[in-house]
Amino acid sequence: MRLSPRKRWHNVLGACILPGGKQFSPYRQVFLADEAEPETIFSIVDGGTLPHGLQFETVSVDEDIRSLLLAEGHEERIVERQPVCGLLTGQPSRAGTYSFSVEAKNQDGSCSKESYSLAVLLNLDSYRSYFDQPDSMLW
Repeated sequence: MRLSPRKRWHNVLGACILPGGKQFSPYRQVFLADEAEPETIFSIVDGGTLPHGLQFETVSVDEDIRSLLLAEGHEERIVERQPVCGLLTGQPSRAGTYSFSVEAKNQDGSCSKESYSLAVLLNLDSYRSYFDQPDSMLW
């Protein structure tokens, strides 16, 4: 079984860099595994750290996720075979670079694990809006 976040990142062993996020902005990343089964469990392993504000879970591949994957260029025959996926969602609240490993494990014990890096950029717009408030609003 091989793990891949998106088509443009190849199923290679070792570190993969995910598309960057921006502090306080919505983030969504789908992780697929070759030969995934309905019972496949996706999880963060090896003590990796997710950005604060992001959650990771195993979810069924519904029509929204199918549409997203097809729009990203995944082949329809591959998308149709995906019963579940790993889903990283939320709004990161702290800038920084985060490293973690994702494992996809089937009920028979077969598994695949890949390491990823995610950079969250500082959102200067949120700080500007705070400091642009009238003086009476600031402490």
